[in-house]
Amino acid sequence: MDSIEEIIKKFALKNALDYGKAKEGVVIAKLLGENPEFKEMVGELSLKVSRIVGEVNLLSKQEIEKGIENYRFEKKPEKERVLPELNVEKPVLRMAPNPNGPLHVGHARMIILNDEYHKKYGGELILRFDDTDPKNPEKIPLKQAYDLIEQDLNWLGVDYTKKIYASKRLVVYYEHFRKCLEKGIAYVCTCKDWSTRKTRIACECRGNSVEKNLELWSKINSYKEGEAVGRIKTDLNHPNPAIVDWVAFRIVDHPEHPLVEKSVKLWPTLDFASAVDDHDLNVTVIIRGKDLMVSEQRQKYIYSAFDWTYPLTITYGKISIKNSTVSKSEIVKGIREGVFTGFDDPKLPTLSALRRRGYSPQAIRNFILNFGLNENETTVDWEILNNFNRKEIDFSTPRYFFVSSPVEVKVKIKGDFKIKLHPSAEIGFKHYSFNGETVFLVDKKYLSDRMHLKGLVTIDKNGNVLNEEAVVIPWVEKNRSIPVKIIKSEMIIDGFVEEYCSNLKIGSEVQFEKLGFCRLDSKGVFYFTHV
Repeated sequence: MDSIEEIIKKFALKNALDYGKAKEGVVIAKLLGENPEFKEMVGELSLKVSRIVGEVNLLSKQEIEKGIENYRFEKKPEKERVLPELNVEKPVLRMAPNPNGPLHVGHARMIILNDEYHKKYGGELILRFDDTDPKNPEKIPLKQAYDLIEQDLNWLGVDYTKKIYASKRLVVYYEHFRKCLEKGIAYVCTCKDWSTRKTRIACECRGNSVEKNLELWSKINSYKEGEAVGRIKTDLNHPNPAIVDWVAFRIVDHPEHPLVEKSVKLWPTLDFASAVDDHDLNVTVIIRGKDLMVSEQRQKYIYSAFDWTYPLTITYGKISIKNSTVSKSEIVKGIREGVFTGFDDPKLPTLSALRRRGYSPQAIRNFILNFGLNENETTVDWEILNNFNRKEIDFSTPRYFFVSSPVEVKVKIKGDFKIKLHPSAEIGFKHYSFNGETVFLVDKKYLSDRMHLKGLVTIDKNGNVLNEEAVVIPWVEKNRSIPVKIIKSEMIIDGFVEEYCSNLKIGSEVQFEKLGFCRLDSKGVFYFTHV
C-alpha cells in the first residue's frame, strides 16, 4: 500500500493538473473521502498536505504531467449535456436584457440557452431591450449599456435576427391598454389607500364603467406620481397576492431615461410591455429565469381576454459564482464610488471583464451548457469556469517567462538553446544564444542552492553550473528584459518578461510559467486570467 505521503501527492498532482493549482482543502477532502480511517489523524495530515501541496504548486505543468504518470486514476466519461427538445418548428425566441448595465455571467444563461435553441432550430432570435423603468435606481437604463450589451452578444457569437427597444414602443402599449379598458379587463385606479391585495375586497375604482375608465385614461397625464395607476383585473382570490390586480401602467414625475424625453410621464410595467411585445412579435418560446414565473401568471389574463396563444415557457434557475458582485446596482454604485475602475474591472464577473481578462467565449458557453436547462439555483466556485476556459485556451497559448521580485544571478554559459513555446502543442520555439557570463533575473522566492533555469542549465544561487536535477524555474536575461505590470483582481504585480514578449499583439493571450494565463491589454500591461 502507498504511504500517506504518496497518496497525498497523488491527489495533489491530480488537483493541480485539473485546475492549474492544487488546493489544500480539496486534497484533504479527497483524501478523507477515499480513506475515512485517516480522520483520526487530521492534524498530522494537514501539515503533510500543506507541505506536499506547496511542493506540487512549484512544478511546471509538464512536470506535473510526468509525475502523475506514476499513479492510476479511473477516468470518468464526461456526461454529455443535451438540451430538451422544443417540438416547435422555426421557433421565435427573444432575449430581454435590461440595459441598466452590461451583462454578467448570470445573464449568460438566458443569452446562451436562447442562442443554442436558435442555432439548433432556426427561426428568429429577437433582442428586446427591456427599458421601461425610468424610476427604480436599480433598473434605470444607462446610455452606454445598450452598446455594451451588443458587444457582449457579438463576443459570445449570438446571432440575433432583430432588435427592438421597448422604450420606443410606448404608443403601442398605450393603445393596447386602451383596448384592455374597452374589454373591461383593466381599470384606472385613483385610490389613495389601495388595499385590495390584502383584503381581497374590490376598491371603488374596480367597479367603474368602461366609459368612466376611458375618460380617466384620456386625462391620465394630468395626474401626478402616485395619484393614478392602470391595473389589470384578475381573480381577487388568487393564492398569490402579487397577481391580484397587478399594475400595468404608472406615472413617473421625474423619469430618467437616455432615449426618451423627460416630458413622458406614463410608463408600462415590465409584465405589460413584454406581454404586448411577445404577441406582436409572434414569440412562440420564452426562456427565462424562474424568478419571473409570476410574469406568466399575470400576463395570461391579457392573453386570455384577447384570445391570444401564450408562448411555450421554459424556466431556469440562477447561476452565480462565489464571492462575486453580480447586482448591476452594486456594480454601478461601486464604479461611482471608485471601488471598481469600470464595468470591465477584473474584480467583476461581467462579460466585458472576462473578455478583457482573456476568457474564451466558447468557455463561457460550455460552462453554461454544462448545467443544462433546469430550475436548480447553483452557486459555483470560479475554478469551475476556469477549468472550462483552460480546456479551450491551453493548447493554443504560448508559454513565456515572467519574474517578479527579481534577484540577479551571474552564470557562465555558452551555446544555442531552443525552448518549446508549449510542452505538447506544436506552436513554435524560443531561440537563445549565450557566449560567456550572462546576468539572469530569477524570482527571489525560487532562489535556492539548486535550481534549473528552464531550458538551460541547473545552477546554485551563486550561478555555478551543477550537473544534477532541480526544480525548474522561469528566468529572464537582464539585458533583454522588458518591464511589465500584471493586473489581478486583488493586486498589481510588477515584474519583467523576456524580450520575445515585445512581439506580442494587443489582445494576445499567453501563459507565464508558474503564474498563469494572461492577456496583453496595452503596451507593458497584462490582465491576469487565471492559473
